[in-house]
Formats: sequence, structure tokens, C-alpha cells
Amino acid sequence: NELLQRVLGSHAQRFNRRHGRTGVLVESRFEAKVISDPAYLSQICLYIHGNPINHGLVDDPGLWPYSNYHELSLDGYKAWRKKHGLESVLPTTLEDYTKLVKAFVHTQNNELEAG
Repeated sequence: NELLQRVLGSHAQRFNRRHGRTGVLVESRFEAKVISDPAYLSQICLYIHGNPINHGLVDDPGLWPYSNYHELSLDGYKAWRKKHGLESVLPTTLEDYTKLVKAFVHTQNNELEAG
């Protein structure tokens, strides 16, 4: 937690200097939480990998360089699923996972529009 605060603090200082700003970038405190439920973890992964699509930054999660998604080659995806205990809750292929990420974003947007 202390390391993350230092990283975020130095990032905020650089960002503020670059953009001629002052003050905090993140107003609420960071909260760390252990995720032990594979189904919940899969939802978090879909959210994180889908977020750049949701905000119109890329059309495919593999094009966003600031997440681990682009590292998930076919073998990497299988190892990642196994390492995090996600075999039972995520598709077996990276192609199907990519479709699921895009469907997740679409569903999120529809829920927001229905409001």
C-alpha cells in the first residue's frame, strides 16, 4: 500500500507538471481487496480488459498497451487462466475471451443506457 502511494504520488506530480496543474489526481483513497472468488475475479478481468473499449480508446483489448491483455498469446492465455483459477469461469480460447470482453462492454453500455 505504501509503495502504491509513492508510485501514484510521483505520477501525480509528473502529470501536474506536464499539464500545468496542481492538486490530487485521485480524490478517494485506494482500497486493496483480496479476491478469492473466481467468478468475481473473472468479472474484474472483463471490466479491466474492456475498459479501454468502453471509453473509445481502442476497438480491441489487445491493442491497449497498458494492460496485460496484449501479453496473452494463446499459450499465455491458458497459463493465465490456470494461474488465477479461472478455467471454470472463462472460455478456453483467447479468441472466445476477446468476444466475451466485447460482449461484456456491450452489456455494460446497454445497462447504462437503460438506466
